Order: sequence, then structure tokens, then C-alpha cells
Amino acid sequence: MNIKKTIYSILFIYTFVRLALLSAGYYMTPDIDFYGEASKYLAALDTGRAIYYYKWGYEFKALLFVNYAIYLFLTLRFMLSREFDSKNNYSAASLAADITRFYTGAALACLPYKFVLGYLKEKHFGFFNPGPAGWLVLYLKQFFISLIIIIFIFIFIRFIVSRFYNKWHIALTLSVPAAGLIFSILAQSILLPVFYKTTALSDPVMNKRLTAIAAASGITAENINIIDESSYSSRTNAFFTGFGPWRNIYLCDTLLSVHSRDEIEAIYAHELGHYIYNHELYGIMGASIAAAFIIFLLKYASGILNINSAELVNYISRFGVISLILFQAFYFFIMPAENYISRCFERAADSFAIKAVINFNGAEGSKNAIEAHKNLFIKLAGKNLSNPAPDRFNYLFFATHPAIIERLYSAKTSL
Repeated sequence: MNIKKTIYSILFIYTFVRLALLSAGYYMTPDIDFYGEASKYLAALDTGRAIYYYKWGYEFKALLFVNYAIYLFLTLRFMLSREFDSKNNYSAASLAADITRFYTGAALACLPYKFVLGYLKEKHFGFFNPGPAGWLVLYLKQFFISLIIIIFIFIFIRFIVSRFYNKWHIALTLSVPAAGLIFSILAQSILLPVFYKTTALSDPVMNKRLTAIAAASGITAENINIIDESSYSSRTNAFFTGFGPWRNIYLCDTLLSVHSRDEIEAIYAHELGHYIYNHELYGIMGASIAAAFIIFLLKYASGILNINSAELVNYISRFGVISLILFQAFYFFIMPAENYISRCFERAADSFAIKAVINFNGAEGSKNAIEAHKNLFIKLAGKNLSNPAPDRFNYLFFATHPAIIERLYSAKTSL
């Protein structure tokens, strides 16, 4: 078995598919035929401006990936040319240094294209509020936090393999869900404050109504969390995170200025659906199953190649960057399954939201609840210039939410 040829082949397939998706995204959007009956709701949206936004700077999006792919191939070439002695003890520090060099090189290689797409494009369409220095600070924050997390993960994997010998695959599989749950908690207490300031909703009337909607669904909520999205962007959004007693719903302050009371209630009820169904916990468990598959595959491969745990530690330390690149490729092909589950979660939350608002306002308010949800989706799409009908291939790989026209159709046919 030619290991080098196999690694290059995996990266080539990954690159080819990504380039094919970029081509499909440009030439097949909007993909009206894919959405069937839901396509009739395109008329309710500002499709022309949304597609213009989607395709603005598309050549830089393509160049970004091409440049990144070249960087990956050059990195592989360098890493595979390095001398390796399985009996030598390669340190955790050398692993951290390799990952830092790789990640820094990738960030620098992508920086010009990220600046065009993340700053110039967003500024042109009125989405990004700070100046170039503010964008760079945000980029560096994201870079350093991602780098620290990746280094920690690899050091942790190295530790598990070195301590549990032939049972490392079992120990690592069991540690993945625990690590996911811990990260979910730390993301709220440590990472979120790095980017946003969180306050309680200052409107007492709105706060009372939203907490009452939660109470009608059996949830006790004293305050509504608001994050200062306006410090970065004019985009409107809300999100749910956490599990068990650490579950929280966050609304962006930008929502409050552009959406009606009924629409804010609808989006809060949607996030409440995620809260009640404990979607993040199930998401972590699903990701843990996928990770377990990769771990046992690695264990099987190490057995075939007759690599013991001590040697595997050295392989991880010396070739951790290769593992990172291969994981990225493998994860890419797992994404359709992961995002399919995410879309199922979103549909369940949409359905719950309509029922929760009706339950709160009474059956006579069912028509208003449906209209509020339709107006919410239309405004969200218009304000954020969401792609109304992504092509079927990019939808399969990347869509974490149903298309806006699907959600409008579901709202209309929900009762």
C-alpha cells in the first residue's frame, strides 16, 4: 500500500469536489426546479438583490479555495519529505509548533481573499460596521482561538494514545462526547464574551411576553439574553446553545430594531424549540458517533500497518498536520449527513414555534402566528440577503437550514 499516493489521492478528490461545488453554485443558482411547490414563494422575496450579493466577488471565493488547496498540496509535499524515525521521541512541543506554522501559513495565504469577501463585500452591502482595523482584530481573534483549540485537541489525542496503549481508541471514543459537552459550556462562559457583550432585554413588555411564551411551554425564563451584534454587523439573527441546565437562547440586538413584536416572538419560539428538544446535546452525540467511526478506522489502519501505540504517538507528533488535512477532507464528506440532521432540527423548531405561539395566543391567533412566521422569514431573507434557492449540490453539502422558500412553504402548510 503506497501511503503517500493514497494521501494525495484523498486530497485530490476533496479538491475536485469542492471546485465542482463552486462551479455548480455559480451556474445553478437559483435552482428553482429542485424546490418544487416551494419555488412559488420566490415571488415574495427580493431574489435579484440576494443573488447579486451571493455572486458578488465569486471569483475571489473561487481563488480563495484554489489558493488554499495549493497551500495544502505544498504542505503535504513538505511534510511527507521529512525524515521520520518511529523510535525517536517527538515532543508535544514540536507538534504544537508544526500546527502553529501550518495554521499561520494558511491564515496568511487566505488573508487577501478573506479581506475582500469578509470586509469589502460586507461593507459594500452595509453588513459590516467597523473599519478595516476592526475587521483585522476580529480576524485575529478567530485565528488565535481556533489555533489554541486545534493544538489542545491534538495534544489531548497524543496524551490519550500515550496513556492507554492498546485501548486508546476506546478511551478516545468515550472522551469525545464529554469534551463536546464541556466545550458547549465553555463557549458561553469564555468564548462568547470575547466577541460580544451580553445584556438582559431592556424592554419590560417584550421581556414579559417572551418569558410568558416560554412558561406556556413549561420553561421558566427570567431574563432574555441580548448580544450586541450591532457592534460588528447589521445582520439579524438569534441562536441557541448549551445543554441541560446550561441551555441558553440569545437574540441579536439588531433584531429588535427591524422586526415587529410578533416576529420577535416567532424567532424566540423557534429558538425555544431547539431548547426544549435539546438539539445541541443530540448534535454533540451525533458528532461523537462520527468521530468514533474515524477513531476505530484509525485503529484498524494502525493494526494493518503494524504500528503500536508508542509509534503512533510519534506519528501524531511528527505528522499531526497531515492528520489535520486528512480530517478536513474526511469531515467534508461527512457534512451532508451532519447538515441533513441540522435541517431536520430546524424544521422541528419551525413547527414547534408556530404551535408555541398559537398555544400562547389561543387558537384564534393561528392565522396571525402563521403570518408572523412568514413575515419573519421574508424579512430575515431580505435583511441578510440570504440565498433564496441554493443549488441542490451546495444545499446537500453546506445548508444547515432549509432554504427560505422551503420555510415559507412549511409555514403556509403547517396547519
